[in-house]
Amino acid sequence: MCDDAIMMAGDDRDDGHEIHAGGFGGDGGAATGLTVTFDIVPRLSLAFHQNGVPVLGAIELRNTSAMDISDLTVTVTSDPSFLMVTPFPIDRLRAGEARTIPSVVATLEPGIFLRLTEAMRASVTCTVTTPDREAGRAVAPCELMAPAEWTGMRHSPELLAAFVCPNDPAVDVILRNTAEKLRTARRDPALAGYGPGGRARVLECAEALWGALWDEQIAYSLPPASFEREGQKVRLPATVVGTKVGTCLDLTLLYAACLEQMGFHPLVVLLEGHALVGVWLEPTDIVTTTIDEPQLL
Repeated sequence: MCDDAIMMAGDDRDDGHEIHAGGFGGDGGAATGLTVTFDIVPRLSLAFHQNGVPVLGAIELRNTSAMDISDLTVTVTSDPSFLMVTPFPIDRLRAGEARTIPSVVATLEPGIFLRLTEAMRASVTCTVTTPDREAGRAVAPCELMAPAEWTGMRHSPELLAAFVCPNDPAVDVILRNTAEKLRTARRDPALAGYGPGGRARVLECAEALWGALWDEQIAYSLPPASFEREGQKVRLPATVVGTKVGTCLDLTLLYAACLEQMGFHPLVVLLEGHALVGVWLEPTDIVTTTIDEPQLL
């Protein structure tokens, strides 16, 4: 994964990206006066697990009855079983009280994501029980994505950086050609990142890398409509170099991976319907993973 890649999104980014689920309590159909609501990221992938991104938001319990409810247990389950949450107790919920549990630790099971080749429908259920009955329940639908699928700007857009793979073997092949082009041009063939030569050195390395990628004769493939918002399947470097086909996002991520392996800080830019790659000409301390205002660059 690339820690230095930055994605720049447009103004149409949707910050309200969690599904809000709600439900009422029941006992054989009789209302108990307990409502349950919670938030879950609607599209999940292996990248969430690998980068420790929270997927389960706040859980809220509201006792709308005139009686206290005691000895509650909150349990979160999923179908299929991809989410692991330890059940936790609540001693008492007083009449009319609303209680929010702001931070619930939820762990994704990576095995199920690794087996996926296409997206899969799933659901998450939050159930509240007392010793003798179920007091409340809420269910939220979600979607599990295959490992090579980026979930788009609507859902944790910074995870695009997880698809920058500098250690992919195909990157080394391209960098060998890059070094050879520098040598042929009577330039220093060492790919050692920022150092002597300043901005001019960064630009000549980036130019040599462009030439090495051009030699691969990779055919351009149109991306899916609205990929920048909804995401797409990503071809990793070995696939792009092996099949000689890639979308603008595939090629951007390949170039970014090569830049990072060379020791530079890449920049991934998303526009409506297109993706671009850039490179910081000087070492930069990056304070955020995403920027949505171009003037900040």
